[in-house]
Amino acid sequence: VFRTGAAYAVVAFVIMQLVEIVFPMFEIPDWAGRMVIILLFIGFPVIIVFSWIFDVTEKGLVKSQPIDASDTRSTMGKKRSWFAIGGIILGVGFGYYVAGGFGGSETVAEDTRASIAVLPFDNMTKGENDDYFSDGITEDIITYLSKIEGLKVISRTSVMQYKDTKMNIKDIAKELGVANILEGSVRRAGDQVRITGQLIDAETDEHLWADIYDRNMANIFTIQTEVAKSIAAALETEMTDKDVERLNKTMTTNADAYELLQKTKPLKWFDSEDNTKKMELFEKAAMLDPNSAFIQGRLGQIHAWIYFFGMDRSEARLVKAKSALDKAMELDPLLAEVRQDMGYYYYVLADYEHALKEYALADRLEPNNVETMWRQALVYRRQGKLEKSYDLMKKCFIQDPKNYIYPNQLLVTTTYLGLVEKFDFYYPIAKEMGMEPANRMGTKIAEKFGRNGDVSEFKKVVDEAKKIDHETGFHENISDYYLITRDFDQAIKHIDRRKKEDAMNQTFYKSNDYKKALVYKTKGENEIAQQFFEDAMNDVNEKLKELPNDERLLFSKGLILAYLGRNDEAVRIGEKGIQINSVEKDKLQGGDYNYHLAKIYVLVGEFDLALKELRKVYNVMPKNAWIGFWLYDAEMAKIQDYKPFKDLIAEMRKVQGLN
Repeated sequence: VFRTGAAYAVVAFVIMQLVEIVFPMFEIPDWAGRMVIILLFIGFPVIIVFSWIFDVTEKGLVKSQPIDASDTRSTMGKKRSWFAIGGIILGVGFGYYVAGGFGGSETVAEDTRASIAVLPFDNMTKGENDDYFSDGITEDIITYLSKIEGLKVISRTSVMQYKDTKMNIKDIAKELGVANILEGSVRRAGDQVRITGQLIDAETDEHLWADIYDRNMANIFTIQTEVAKSIAAALETEMTDKDVERLNKTMTTNADAYELLQKTKPLKWFDSEDNTKKMELFEKAAMLDPNSAFIQGRLGQIHAWIYFFGMDRSEARLVKAKSALDKAMELDPLLAEVRQDMGYYYYVLADYEHALKEYALADRLEPNNVETMWRQALVYRRQGKLEKSYDLMKKCFIQDPKNYIYPNQLLVTTTYLGLVEKFDFYYPIAKEMGMEPANRMGTKIAEKFGRNGDVSEFKKVVDEAKKIDHETGFHENISDYYLITRDFDQAIKHIDRRKKEDAMNQTFYKSNDYKKALVYKTKGENEIAQQFFEDAMNDVNEKLKELPNDERLLFSKGLILAYLGRNDEAVRIGEKGIQINSVEKDKLQGGDYNYHLAKIYVLVGEFDLALKELRKVYNVMPKNAWIGFWLYDAEMAKIQDYKPFKDLIAEMRKVQGLN
C-alpha cells in the first residue's frame, strides 16, 4: 500500500505538471485538463483499496495477509496510518487543485460592466439617400459611449450587419453578447435634424430610456454627448470625471465638416479609389475646421495608410502625414484618437517601440477602446511576437464578436504560427462574415498549398474561384497555378485579365510583362521571354524615376536583370533593396524582401547566399507555410536539386510534423 500510494502520488504529480504545461501550448480546452485531474483524483482511492486487498508477488496478484494482531503500537505510531493520512491530504489537495486553488487552471475575469450594442439608426428622410448620415450618427454614438469606461460597447463593424434586419432584439443581443440594445432613427429636413433613441433591456424587452432631439446642423455636435450621458444614467453606470472630460470633446464644431466626416465612414480601407476619396474628404474637412484635432489626426492617418498600402511610397506622402499629425498634437495631445493616429504613423515607419508608447497613451486616455488593443496586436505581430499578438487578437474578437476584421487577421496569423486546425476553425467564420474573396482564397492557398506544396489543394481554390466573382488581382494566383501545372495558355489568359494597378502590392511589383516573361521562360521560348523581360525593365525603370528608393521596384528590377544575364547589377540592386527593408526590420512582411533577394541569388547561381536569406526568413517564423512556394515559384527552379536546399525543406517538414 505504502509503495503504491507513493508511486501513484509521484506519477499523478508528473501528469498534473504536464497538463498544466502542455495543454495550453496546443490550445486544448480547460475542461479537458480538469477532466484529467478529476480522473486522477477518483483513481487514488481506487488504487489504495486495490493495493490494500492485493499484493503483487512473483506469483502474480495475491490477496494481502491479515494485519498482525501482536502489533500493539498506537494508531498514530504505525507507518500505515501515516500513509492513510497522507492519502487523505493528497486527495484533498487534488480536490483543491481541481477547484483552481493552486492556480492550475487559468480563468478569465468576467466582464461585469453594463453591456450595450447600438443598432444602425433608421434613415427616415424621404426622397434622399442619406444612409451615410444616419449610419454616421450611429457610429458617433458608439464612439461616445465607448468613452465611458464603465460600459462595454460593441463596435460599428459588428452592428452594421444588422441594418434592416428582421431579427428580434433578444436574438441580436444574444449574438453580440450584450444585455441592452439602443435603437433609433434620424430624419433630416434642410438644416433641421430629428434624432430619436430608445434603450431596451434585451431580456425583458423593457424600455429603460427614450428621448427625441431636435437640432439644426449648426448645433448637432452635442447630441452624442447627451445620449451617452443619458444611457449611462439609465444603466446606473457611474461616470468618472475623466469620462465626462472625454465626452465633452467634439470631433468638430463645423456643420459642413461634420457632414464630410460622415461621408468618409462607409468607404473601404482596401480599395484604392475609396482611399483617395477618403483623403480628399478629410482634406476638405480640415480646411473647413482647421482647429479640429480629430480631423487633423485622421488626415494624417489616411496619408500614412496610403503610403503603407502601397498606393504612394513617396517621401512627400510621409511628410503630409507627419505634418497633419503634428498639427493634431498641437491642438489636443490628450485626445485618444490623435495618439492612435500618431501610433499608426510610427507603425508604418516600422518604429514599433514608439508606436507602442503612443498606443499605451491612447489606452490611458480612453481605456474602453478596443481599436487601441487591436493596433497593439498588429504591432506585436510585426515584432515577431506572434503568440502575444494572437492572444490579443482573440481578446478583441471576444469583445467585438461580429467585427469581420478580427477573424480575417486571426486566420492569417494561424498560418504564421502553424495552427492548422485553428485555420480550419476561423476560415468559415471569416467567409461568413464577409472576408473579401481574393483575400480569403489567397490565405487558403497560403495555408493549404504553401504548407507542404500540395498542388491538388491549389487546384481546389482555383476551382472555387471559377464559381464566384472576385477581384481582378486574384487572376495572378490563378495564373501561378497554371504555370505550375504547365498549362501555359491558361496562365497567359489569366495574366491578361489583371488590371494594371494589380501589379503593385505591399511587398512586390509584378507587371504583366514580367509575369508573361516567366511563363515563356518556363515554356522554353526564350526569345519571346527576353522581349517581355526587356519590356518589364523599361516599365520598372520609368517607375523608379519617380520612386528611386521603393524597395518593391528595386527587387523587381534585380530579378529582371538576373534573367537578362546582368548578374552583378542584379545582386547590387537586390542588396540595395535589402538595406531599405528586411526581416530584421519587419518580422512579418520584411521576410518577403529577403525571399526576393534569395531568388536573385538563385538566378545568378549563388545558392549558398540564397540559403542564407531563406534561413533568415525561416528562423523568424519556423511554423509558417513557406514550403509550397519555395518548391514551385518559377524563380526558384534552379535550386531544387541542390542538396542543402533539400535538407532545409526536410528540416522544415520535420519541425512542422509533415510527411
